[in-house]
Amino acid sequence: MQGKSAGLSYAVYADWRNRIPAFEKTAIWKHRELMLTGVADPENLLGFEVSAQLFDLLGTAPAHGRLFRPRDFESGATPVVILSDRVWRKHFSADPAIVNRQILLDRQGFTIVGVMPPSFVFTSPLLQLWTPLDAARAAPDELRRHYSAAARLRPGATVEQAQREFEAIAPSLPRAPGDKDGWIPRVRPYTEHFISEYRRALYVLWGAVGAVLLIACANAANLLLGRASQRRREFAVRASLGAGARHIIASVLAESLLLGIAAAAAGVAFAWTLLPLLARFVPSVGPAGISTTVTPLALAGTAALALVTSLLCTIPSCLDAFRSSLATPLSSSSRSASANRSSTRLRSFLIAAEVALSIVLLIGAGLMIRSLSRLLDVRRLGIETDHVLTARVSSPSQLRKLEETSTYFTRVLDEVRQTPGVRTAAIVTILPMNNLMVTTSFHARGSAKKPDIIHLRSISPDYFRTLGIPMLTGRGFTDTDGANAPLVAIVNEELAQQCWPGENPIGKLVTRTDPPTDRSWYTVVGVVGNTARRALNRPPDPELYRPYRQDVTAARAMTLVVRTLGEPLALGPVLSRGIHGLNPDQPVTEIKTMETWIHEAARQPRLHTFLLEVFAGLALALAATGMFAVLSYLVAQRRQEFGIRSALGATAGNLATLVLRLGMRQVLLGLLFGLAGALGATRLLESQLFETPPADPLVFVAVPAVMLLVATAAMLEPAWRAGRVDPTIALRAE
Repeated sequence: MQGKSAGLSYAVYADWRNRIPAFEKTAIWKHRELMLTGVADPENLLGFEVSAQLFDLLGTAPAHGRLFRPRDFESGATPVVILSDRVWRKHFSADPAIVNRQILLDRQGFTIVGVMPPSFVFTSPLLQLWTPLDAARAAPDELRRHYSAAARLRPGATVEQAQREFEAIAPSLPRAPGDKDGWIPRVRPYTEHFISEYRRALYVLWGAVGAVLLIACANAANLLLGRASQRRREFAVRASLGAGARHIIASVLAESLLLGIAAAAAGVAFAWTLLPLLARFVPSVGPAGISTTVTPLALAGTAALALVTSLLCTIPSCLDAFRSSLATPLSSSSRSASANRSSTRLRSFLIAAEVALSIVLLIGAGLMIRSLSRLLDVRRLGIETDHVLTARVSSPSQLRKLEETSTYFTRVLDEVRQTPGVRTAAIVTILPMNNLMVTTSFHARGSAKKPDIIHLRSISPDYFRTLGIPMLTGRGFTDTDGANAPLVAIVNEELAQQCWPGENPIGKLVTRTDPPTDRSWYTVVGVVGNTARRALNRPPDPELYRPYRQDVTAARAMTLVVRTLGEPLALGPVLSRGIHGLNPDQPVTEIKTMETWIHEAARQPRLHTFLLEVFAGLALALAATGMFAVLSYLVAQRRQEFGIRSALGATAGNLATLVLRLGMRQVLLGLLFGLAGALGATRLLESQLFETPPADPLVFVAVPAVMLLVATAAMLEPAWRAGRVDPTIALRAE
């Protein structure tokens, strides 16, 4: 079970954890960020404070050391920590003797009691440590929704049963201030929480894989059918010598299975090589990441698929072999001609089917490419990304007061601004295009409307100028907006339209305190343009900006944003040295350009587009290969006819045109059915597209044009061969 985005309060968890009969075990956790110092490369580590049963509930064992024990959760216990495999390898050289050693986290000593295996991923692969949750320390905060929870169902219990039990106790659950109707957590399977938004994309990719497989099957069936046609006389001779139809068909099946097994083995070897490369493009999402190894289950599935497809591909050639086994070597030419016509029609149908499936995949890939280009259009992101460098900087852990931390970040900004090559510099708590977010309660005086979630950012005065975010009305923050100055705020266009449609927001009063107090109201002094969020294909969020000197959220960590005169990454080491001059233990992490943030934000649609491009390219190549093979066989089969036509006066151009016309007939038929199929199939892509209609005219015109060009190129060589047939040699050979 996973709490909703608003979070779960500790008081609610403590109330229901023993009142839901469907649950066998329960656990709760909340995010925690600690600064690792005393190592060569200090770093802020993201992790969880977890309750006692979490690892037991997950059924996970550490790679080294132990899990938490009950005494680790007692008040006053020695602080302990479990590290991720990545932290263990990066900072401690994968030393197994690290267990029971002390490290400094926020300048406090923590004893390492365990190291998790590299395969362990719970909610996110970004998590790097786990510490025990102190229930006594959580009690004063017990009604604030900082937590998420998980539960393991008892044998025989269902998710629906657990949800009904929650609803039954809902009226008695503790309520946080501002809760009107109480709050009922939604129970859902753990994997559902992570794959729900990817399910449609997975269906599309599975469909693409299936289409490529069907095209490959059609190609294999075409080639096997052509080979069976060439062996008709052989089958007839074997039948006349006493071989039954069953034996002849068995030999054809055996040959096909050997080819299928060899192809499957080659495919597994190919996948084994490419999967590590593909992993570089895979988003870091999901409950257990994405496997980049060929597992025994995958091998078994491949073997079964190879067996089934081999049998399906052999059906046409087996039928042809069966008919041939009923004939005799001296059968009439009319029967052979009839069989040839039937075989040719079937092969023509298979080519048309290949073209149709290829058209569907190519149009899908074209739509995804168009969507991705619009998604990454910097004009709609609301920021100017060129020559912008970012870095994550945390305040020293010993600084607890707002004045101390704001003074420290002011020193950091002054140091950065004096660095040669820096045009402007600013700091912000959460950068646009970042996975992290800070949401807050929100009230607007005099407004009946209230957005569900407000994204909060604390910034320095030059933030909007550094990122090129336009100031629509009012003023920006200045250095005079300090801790002792009147409280001020800036809202984005989306928040202004939601709270004050048709009004001037300047001078309006807002607060993020729930319930509001007389000294918690901020005056809106400006409105800025919207910026894109991490999910680039979603509308902008309502955002509230505060001066970092007036907001305590600046006390933990900030992101440095620098607009440079030259190459941004070249300035990274210089900035790090300058900041380390202020504090040698200061972690400076996530040094990357703004373009990198945007491309990482688009990693999922880029992956889907890349895979569709690969499948569409394979489909196009297979269809072209099939057309080439069929026309080559047709030219060889009708060689005598072409020789006679040539002897009667047909030119090489006439013969080549004849072959091209025969092939193009199949292509045009496939185009017709492919376009009709694409109109329906691309509706499945609609949720994956951004500002791109499923029937985009440009794509539906460009793809058939590409297919016609490729098909023509595939048919040129067989057509050229048909025009080069020597009538004397052709007739003598017959």
